Amino acid sequence: MVFSLSFLLFVSGMYAQITLEECQRKTQENYPLVHQYGLVEKTKEYNLENAAKGYLPQFALSAKASYQSDVTELPVKIPGVELKRLPKDQYQVMLELQQKIWDGGGIRMQKKKATAEAEIDREKLNVDMYTLNGRVNDLYFGILMLDEQLAQNALLQDELGRNFRQITAYVDNGIANQADLDAVKVEQLNTRQKRIELTSLRQAYLKMLSLLTGEELAEDTKLMKPLESEYSLLNEIRRPELTWFDAQNNQLGIQEEALKVGYLPRLGLFV
Repeated sequence: MVFSLSFLLFVSGMYAQITLEECQRKTQENYPLVHQYGLVEKTKEYNLENAAKGYLPQFALSAKASYQSDVTELPVKIPGVELKRLPKDQYQVMLELQQKIWDGGGIRMQKKKATAEAEIDREKLNVDMYTLNGRVNDLYFGILMLDEQLAQNALLQDELGRNFRQITAYVDNGIANQADLDAVKVEQLNTRQKRIELTSLRQAYLKMLSLLTGEELAEDTKLMKPLESEYSLLNEIRRPELTWFDAQNNQLGIQEEALKVGYLPRLGLFV
């Protein structure tokens, strides 16, 4: 019985705390935009497959029917030879086969374009997710700062309580007057009001963090302070916009190369 009770306490305590990394991970999993990563990859694969089909033979089947109200006749008659008139209705069926042998690198450029476009879309998503992580960081560290202010507020209330008791004794002994005691009461009232404001602000921050992570965080949830190594990673400059700009520059280079490919000759078979 003692073992099961201690186990339940351990489980409840385990879920009473959360780290910054967990908040970021849960937020990214809960954010609808994260599902677009899969769409970007599927679109890229679809475009690459379509580009590769350019090497397959192309078949074209066409049919034509016509009718003429009058046809040309020979004005002469040859004895013993019967000349048939041309039919007024004519029908035509044509099957074409085209096989591309060399396209000057056009298909290769289409594949490079598809890859570059997917890279731009992926990096744009990284930029959006980075901004989302910034919101999580602001809320997380805001709650940690409020926790410190609440702790200082509690210490100040304890100190004011001791001062109140001490000045009360002084008033009873005639050493201090009632005005000194009233001044301490005013400070105690201001401190309690400040604690109410800090508590309400912490509840609002915690609610917004719960909405981002998709997890209901209780008011007694303890937010773990990041380690020193995690602080160094947060301060490191890793702006995803730089990679996004590089992907855009790469696409511009591919488009310029594609213009040159457009002037090259093509070689194919036609039947």
